[in-house]
Amino acid sequence: MELGFVILAHENLHRVGALVEYLANQNCAVSLHIDAHTPIDASNELRDRFKANKHVMFTDSIHCEWGRFSLVQASLSAAELLLQRHPNIGHVALISGSCLPIRPIKQFKHFLSRHKATDFIQSVSVEKDKWVQDGLNEERFTLFFPVSWKRHRYTFDKLVQAQRLFGVNRQIPIHIEPHTGSQWWCLTGHTLRAIVNDPNRGVNDSYFKHCWIPDESYFQTLVRNHSERIESRSLTFAKFDAQGKPFILYDDHLDAISKSDAFFVRKVWAGADEMYAQLLAENRDKVPMSKVGAKSIDEHFELAIERRTSGGVGYFNAGRFPGGHAGSLGQTVAPFAVHYGLNDLYPDITEWLCKSSDMVCHGHLFHRQKVEFATGAKNFLGGLDGNVKIRNRNPYGFLQNILWNDRTNKHSFQFDLRDHQAVRTRLIQDHNARIIVIREGWILKFLAAKKLGKDVPSYARQLQDMERAFLLELEQQDTRAQITMFNLQEVLENPRDILTCALGILDDVAKPALIDMPKMVDLQGVNKAIRDLKNAGLTLETVALVKSAGEKRSGEMPRSTPKLVQ
Repeated sequence: MELGFVILAHENLHRVGALVEYLANQNCAVSLHIDAHTPIDASNELRDRFKANKHVMFTDSIHCEWGRFSLVQASLSAAELLLQRHPNIGHVALISGSCLPIRPIKQFKHFLSRHKATDFIQSVSVEKDKWVQDGLNEERFTLFFPVSWKRHRYTFDKLVQAQRLFGVNRQIPIHIEPHTGSQWWCLTGHTLRAIVNDPNRGVNDSYFKHCWIPDESYFQTLVRNHSERIESRSLTFAKFDAQGKPFILYDDHLDAISKSDAFFVRKVWAGADEMYAQLLAENRDKVPMSKVGAKSIDEHFELAIERRTSGGVGYFNAGRFPGGHAGSLGQTVAPFAVHYGLNDLYPDITEWLCKSSDMVCHGHLFHRQKVEFATGAKNFLGGLDGNVKIRNRNPYGFLQNILWNDRTNKHSFQFDLRDHQAVRTRLIQDHNARIIVIREGWILKFLAAKKLGKDVPSYARQLQDMERAFLLELEQQDTRAQITMFNLQEVLENPRDILTCALGILDDVAKPALIDMPKMVDLQGVNKAIRDLKNAGLTLETVALVKSAGEKRSGEMPRSTPKLVQ
């Protein structure tokens, strides 16, 4: 049986040449189209390589563009040349320059000899079923698409919106019932010739020139008018993600693709040396076909699609942060600590935690002016940049990626009212968050501002209102975070408790007793500040400061906190 191939190529012509040589050595006719965008030197080199090979022919190059009719033109041109040179061809398969044979060509020929009148092409009715995974479906055939989506995306989208607004509904020729499917097919010579020589060829081409992605509908539609028998599947194994982009296959996919029920595979990475060597070997044995295996390989890629769209436990692809159900599950990869208000009491708390624990201790990751990575680094693992504008595009996704990229370590960071509050709700809803809160810690922030001359009651009310809003969120029923609450008076009376909690909150076993403690902020004037706030009409839960810390007779706290030794 005579078998022919139409190959569309545009890059990695050294790999294309290996594929063409293999097919020609198997006595297959090959009609090759090289995209006009391909460098002329590489194109001429490939043409010179096969100019004396009777099995190989080249059609004129066309500038091809994804989603445009030029891809159909290239396929038709190569098919016409092949049919002209080989009028008695049995089957013709359309493949790309990045395809490879999963099974030996002899096995493929034997299979087709048992299906001489069958056209293998995925052909799904647009009206009765939805094959398109993402993007336009019926509107591919009823709107006009005069510009390239890849080069003019904004204009493309605006034109689609305008046509919808004005109710554009392009007339579909009466002999055409739109079907879609995989671009890669294997048609009988009889059917392909009927499509190429269709009396309505001019009307067909004119109509499909204005369709969107016609390489997935031209042959898939017209085959219904000419085929004796259609098996609606492609003999080329190709898997696509949720956005319709093809998965790229590597050497470690070799075992998996052999379980497919297809005869060719795409899209193979040009650097997959082992795959090219094995699949283009001249003396390959017959590769058994297994329907069970085909099912397992489908499940393998379905799992990959699910991971890309829904994410994993704590992991989401860059730029693709799911919402809804997916966004509320497994938000982070492992437990992490959030210290709310600790650095107002202990300015050096981050350094102390780094020295006293095995955690990766960040400062204020969500500071409004800067990102305070651990050890003062400007970026973090995985190429995470400390640029505030980049972080603010998806603040919680930023945290997710920090924890994922360094998931073998435990992490903590500081957070308070001065930080970017957009992450607050997500923190509270994350079951991995371990949040330590100092209630009314804002008084320390007010005290610091007061010492700088900012003695304004309205500032205190603003701080109090912001904290109350945060605490109110913590009390909601949908709070999943683990919350440990201290009020300011408790912390000042016995600072050891909150520090011990901060050190051990991510551990399953208790931490040993503290040897030393970080230096506490200067609390001179805090009692007077509290009295002034109460006199200004603010209701405070913190009524007094700790006598055990050693008050002066004036009622003021000492400037330093004694070192505690166990």
